[in-house]
Amino acid sequence: MIVALGKLANARGMRQNYDGAEAAFHQQLTIIEKTFGPGYPRVTEPLFYLGSIAAGRGNFAAAESYFSRVLDINIKSFGENSTRTSESLRAMAGLYEAQRQFDKAEPYLLRALKGSEVAVGADDNMTLVAVWGVCDLYDRWGKPEKSQPCWHRATGIMEKTEGMNSPALKDSLMSEANALRKLGRNGEAQPLEERVVNIQKAAAKQ
Repeated sequence: MIVALGKLANARGMRQNYDGAEAAFHQQLTIIEKTFGPGYPRVTEPLFYLGSIAAGRGNFAAAESYFSRVLDINIKSFGENSTRTSESLRAMAGLYEAQRQFDKAEPYLLRALKGSEVAVGADDNMTLVAVWGVCDLYDRWGKPEKSQPCWHRATGIMEKTEGMNSPALKDSLMSEANALRKLGRNGEAQPLEERVVNIQKAAAKQ
């Protein structure tokens, strides 16, 4: 029944029947809580989807309540520095970013980054996702002094995993260059922009 309700809720969501999806997720949540207990990790799945539906409808207070519960359960079940907790922290941050409350989003993203570093290492792709999220936050927040070193780190991680001349580096290089220009450091921005041009030329020849 738990699995069937989850599939039903997702099917309704894909058809944009959000009232129906919400009802099915609530029913799924109730059964999981009665079967396993309200703090069992399995409850986080319907809670997350209920939070996502609420956020999509602009009901940020309800979404925050759902996502906060998911975060609390994951911390108690898996610890602060775990991939599950990092995902929950990013969900909380995304909720605040949607409301342009960047000051509230920042600590959640920094915690997610630290958790990823501990859980999987500083150069893992999951850590890169967390770094990217922090960099994007600073760009949207209008803080180039913070986004510039962040994008520099993102490029460094991809250089190790993708190679020095990979097209995957273009976005982070250009983002760092843009931050440098906003800081008036045009001399540092130009080599990065030239590097992007060279990467694009090399890719076009392949």
